[in-house]
Amino acid sequence: MPSSRMPIAPRRRFWRVCALMAVVLAALALYDRAAFSAQPGRPASLRLGVPAYVFPGQAPLVTLEKLNPSPGIVILNPDNGDGPFNTVWQSQADLLRARGVMVLGYVHTDEGSRPVADTEASITNYLNSSAGAPHVSGIFLAEMSTSCSAEPYYASLYQYIHHVNPAAFVVANPGTAVNACFLSPGSMVANIFVTFEHDAATYISQYQGNVIEANGQFSAGTQYRGTVLSGGRNPRAAG
Repeated sequence: MPSSRMPIAPRRRFWRVCALMAVVLAALALYDRAAFSAQPGRPASLRLGVPAYVFPGQAPLVTLEKLNPSPGIVILNPDNGDGPFNTVWQSQADLLRARGVMVLGYVHTDEGSRPVADTEASITNYLNSSAGAPHVSGIFLAEMSTSCSAEPYYASLYQYIHHVNPAAFVVANPGTAVNACFLSPGSMVANIFVTFEHDAATYISQYQGNVIEANGQFSAGTQYRGTVLSGGRNPRAAG
């Protein structure tokens, strides 16, 4: 799937607390913590995470509504988060959540250069509703910078998201291995990071790791308490 402000070309990836994701083609494969937990004999459960960058009611979303088992995560994208998350989008989100799907709203961050006020407005667009109850389960922060200098930017967004909705789930998409500074004690910028974007063959042959350590080496990241790692492919836009 493409990535740009309308479907154009792939971009980002994600991982951390709670669930492992591995993306093949345009779908995200979601594993639970059993993938890295010390529970011999217990297989990891696999569910899909789908960047569904189309309009409400279009065929891909209708298909997702009927899948059995249902996907684990679906990302909705009204004009990259800049379009109004109106009643049509809300109804689509409600249909998916009724199936037990975690629905995330797409928000672009422009490598950490997007003004905080604009990014917060996009977040609020999803999390606030006239009915009072949220229609999404959380936020997908796209185009994440991996520079340690951007850590305060993303930490502030994480705090803002939980100020609006303390129960919101946050996925951040750096599109490559995340810098270890984002995983240091006291740093909290996301529940999951996307750490790979490409096809399965490239993942198998070229993927180096989920985390870039301080010494410049790649690691799986399993040494970070409470984290689970993932790969993903993130197109951009549908509104």
